[in-house]
Amino acid sequence: MVGLLQSRGYYIEGKEKLLVYKYISNGNLYDWLHAAKGKHKILEWPSRIKIAMGIARGLVWLHHKCNFRVVHLNLCSNSILLDQNFEPKISNFGESIISNFGGEMFKNPKGNNIFIGSDVWELGGFEDEIFELLRIAYTCLQLFPSKRPTTLELYNTIRIFGERYCLTSGSEILRQTEIATASTLCEIVEAEIT
Repeated sequence: MVGLLQSRGYYIEGKEKLLVYKYISNGNLYDWLHAAKGKHKILEWPSRIKIAMGIARGLVWLHHKCNFRVVHLNLCSNSILLDQNFEPKISNFGESIISNFGGEMFKNPKGNNIFIGSDVWELGGFEDEIFELLRIAYTCLQLFPSKRPTTLELYNTIRIFGERYCLTSGSEILRQTEIATASTLCEIVEAEIT
């Protein structure tokens, strides 16, 4: 399932507009990464990888599966909601733009919340993976869009981390080819064959 928050309905009366969503029981990612004093929310490392995979999968769907491209422009830990199974749901599309062409359509990234969080250093035992994920995050922040990985490349890289924790299955490859557009499908098939 693609990690996008789907609306259940809407209500409009005069200037008032209201969207209705399914209740998301675990709140947003920001609250888990930056728990207030006295609250002991701990998000284990494998859960963080699962969330990163879900976010990347949702972005791949937005950038490659749609007939038009959706660019979120405000993706941060506040706009990632977590359901009862800690599956992430991308929300808050208020600043998004829609584009039906390829090319350099992205603004410079804001870098306003790398999902790792400040308490990650307390998890212990995952230092190598933490630094590898930071390296991957750094590639996403390159000034020129042509130097950044595509969302599909990013998803494939993060999926490798998920395999270490049995967070992927054989059907994950099928989902990956469903997500791909015709131009990238050949590249994926070649990657699976080699």
